[in-house]
Amino acid sequence: MKVHAVFLAVVLAAGAAAQAPPAQAPRSSEQIAQLQAKAEAGDALSQLVLGRAYEAGDGVVQSDESAVAWYRKSAEQGNAEAQNDLGSMYRLGHGVNKDLQEAVKWYRKAARQGLADAQYNLATAYFNGDGVKIVDFQAYVWFLLAQDGGDQQANDGVERVGSMLPPGERVEALLHIGNMYAAGDELNQDDRQAVKWYRRGAADHHPPAEAALARMYMEGKGTAQDFGEAKRLCDSAAREKFPPAMVCLGLLYEAGLGTPQDYDSAAMRYRRAAESGDKQGMHHLGALYSKGLGVKQDKTAAYTWYLLAARLGEPGAQQDADALQGQLSSKQIAKAQKAVMEWRIRSQPWDY
Repeated sequence: MKVHAVFLAVVLAAGAAAQAPPAQAPRSSEQIAQLQAKAEAGDALSQLVLGRAYEAGDGVVQSDESAVAWYRKSAEQGNAEAQNDLGSMYRLGHGVNKDLQEAVKWYRKAARQGLADAQYNLATAYFNGDGVKIVDFQAYVWFLLAQDGGDQQANDGVERVGSMLPPGERVEALLHIGNMYAAGDELNQDDRQAVKWYRRGAADHHPPAEAALARMYMEGKGTAQDFGEAKRLCDSAAREKFPPAMVCLGLLYEAGLGTPQDYDSAAMRYRRAAESGDKQGMHHLGALYSKGLGVKQDKTAAYTWYLLAARLGEPGAQQDADALQGQLSSKQIAKAQKAVMEWRIRSQPWDY
């Protein structure tokens, strides 16, 4: 098993940076009573503050168990700081049985909301294998996010883990973060943040990041719509023979966006992508063959490319194939099916 030098996670009452500086004097009984009333009424922030008061013994008898109880109430209402603090109690075994997997669960909830302390804690969990398997790439991703959120301790994590990863994985992490924001799965969906991270990857001339950023420019997501910039990015990525970038160029040439309309150039880009196994390239090339745009009309070829795209799971390709099938003779259908079979044998001979 891979073993790393241990990072110490930032933890509350074992050090959470998100916690406000301790008061100069303990809270008065009147302050505690007001806080208690708000907390019992369901106010998540008051529940968090009361939990911290119990953990620190600030105006109340110190009790980790009571701290955990109030952190949990706040955390279950979605308060990110409470989620992080509850994770730290599980990590340390304070007021609750130590449970590293449970700690990671709560860190992840808070990290998703953008809390830098929780992102740092989650990064250290991946680095040390605390409650999750050691995954250097994931550690690097979350250290980058924590650093971006202003966590100064993350700087060391970014430098240390980054030095352990190949350059390609470091730039891949930038794309991964962009994808996380774009999809809204591991982070709250945010197109502007997605564009920011794609742009960082594109600055290193990473073709997938360039293509992803181009898509955002084409769709006007997270940035102003700019087809000229999209074409520039796709041109750069296509020079590295990246199939999605070739599809991107095909779309721009076909529609005449950011460049004069040119069906021949569109067909050429779609073909390059399709012959590399790209399902979108296959689908679009099939459409051009069906219409006779940029290529001589050939419905057998169109049907063949539709079938290949459908086999790879391209949305809508099977419907297009079905719609075209009625216009073909049995001989043409057999020819297309034979071409599909030959493609499958060439591309994945272990299936047969």
